[in-house]
Amino acid sequence: EFTPSLYDSKAALCPEDGHYLSRAKVPFSKVPFYIERCMLCGGIWCDNGEWDILESLGFHTEIDQMFSPNWQAKARLQELAERERQVLIDKLGPDIAGYVLELAEVLADHPHADCAATYILRKAELKRKEI
Repeated sequence: EFTPSLYDSKAALCPEDGHYLSRAKVPFSKVPFYIERCMLCGGIWCDNGEWDILESLGFHTEIDQMFSPNWQAKARLQELAERERQVLIDKLGPDIAGYVLELAEVLADHPHADCAATYILRKAELKRKEI
């Protein structure tokens, strides 16, 4: 099992030219980690096991993009969506969470999705008041 380097959270210097390394977070593995790049020489530095994870995720061919603000913003949104999904599963159980996630997909582009969401909230509120 992969364990990030103890030094992964610390600033580092390029082994080639001694300049500070820029870091990019890779949040898509079970254990998030950082890869480093030297802005001067362009060298990419991975700790033990990180390259294998990049390959398994298909990111080994888009390392340059991973350092862009746009890529990092998309990564944060995906990470947030995954956390929200996991909270649903933890709180509702996998079966009900599956229904909710499926319904969310169905309603995502519907012009009256807010009507369905309001109905569900009101129904739950009325049920709580009965108890």
